[in-house]
Amino acid sequence: MSEQWYWLVPKDQRHNNFVFWHEGPPRTVRNSYLHLRCPQCGKIDETNAVFLPTEPDVKIRSRSDIVGTDDGMLCFSQRAKSVTEQNGIGGLRFLPVGLNHQYFMVWPTNWVPVDLSSAGFQYEEGDRFCSGCGRPRRGAYVGPLRQSFPVPDDAALIVAPSAWREGYYTRNLWLLVSENTKAVFKREKLSGIEFSVPL
Repeated sequence: MSEQWYWLVPKDQRHNNFVFWHEGPPRTVRNSYLHLRCPQCGKIDETNAVFLPTEPDVKIRSRSDIVGTDDGMLCFSQRAKSVTEQNGIGGLRFLPVGLNHQYFMVWPTNWVPVDLSSAGFQYEEGDRFCSGCGRPRRGAYVGPLRQSFPVPDDAALIVAPSAWREGYYTRNLWLLVSENTKAVFKREKLSGIEFSVPL
């Protein structure tokens, strides 16, 4: 029987947390990422922003081990990072946040290709794709459906789909974990997460 895979879903947080943006109002892009902002739709290129040093005043306000930011990123606490590494779970790069390095943005090193024709993304009525960056101006929701991407044979890997959901401002990074990784995270009682079977 093949391994079951799950979306790693962050729970809602008491505080809003931003890395690339100022919360506002109004919400504005931090100076470090202005050069990555699309002049047409205003979204930033998170695939490059994630590798720039975070600004010194950025701090993740949470007691959870895994936190979803309002930028659409996922952050692991020092404990979650240690649990992942000590159990031989691969597929993530850990990028320190702020000055105290209590949290790390995670970035997948293994991507699974998504067949957009079967991904099932839904767009808001009347939404258009940006002429500058090619992304939907408002958002892409629901997908990617499980039928549109393969999963790896290696159950010790965390992977991500190559096509993301999007909101008005940001992409939303979603990670896929195996039954094995789910069991490790539950055994170690990592907080702030739920597991959802892909549709």
